[in-house]
Parts: sequence; C-alpha cells; structure tokens
Amino acid sequence: MTDNRPSFHPLRDESLAVRYVHRSIPNKHLSLNNQSFRGPITKLLPMISLFLRNKVIAWASLVIYWYLFLQESNSESGDGALIDLLSCSVGLLACYIDIIMPLETHFA
Repeated sequence: MTDNRPSFHPLRDESLAVRYVHRSIPNKHLSLNNQSFRGPITKLLPMISLFLRNKVIAWASLVIYWYLFLQESNSESGDGALIDLLSCSVGLLACYIDIIMPLETHFA
C-alpha cells in the first residue's frame, strides 16, 4: 500500500507540520445583527440626508434605524438607538421643510 503522507525534503522536519482542522463559519456572521449592520456608511446616513436633503436617503436611514431601535429595545442599552432615530427624524424633517415652512419667494 502507498503512504498518503506528504513527502518532506530531507532538510525539513516532519514533526513541525501542523494538521489542518476545518472550522465552519458561525451563523452570527450571516445575520443582520447590530455590530455587522452598523458600519460607517450606516452611521453617516442621517447626516447625508440632512445636508443633501435627499428624501430617499432620509427614508432609508429612518427604516434602517427603526430596525436597529427594535433590535436594541430587547437589550439593556437602548439610548444610542433612540438618539440615532431622533437624528434620522431631523434629517427627514429637513427634507420636507419647504412644505412645512415655505419661502416667500415661492409665492411671487
């Protein structure tokens, strides 16, 4: 019978070889948990919607942060998500400020 072990060069020590042990990927990396979902782009969405006054980005950030608020309401610290949700609401309000407080130049 043939030996399936790899053949080593005479100058290499066979006792230093490390066997490969396969480990599967845990399920937590595949879900939308708080740590993987909160990236730098997600943290900037309320500010981008506030300064660009883009309604699509504002609504998207509100939906994302509403989801994160519901996820963190089960844990102890829900204050950070509430502040983020408030900043998304301010960004959405800034997008629709022309409807709430129209400028006088629009009526001329």
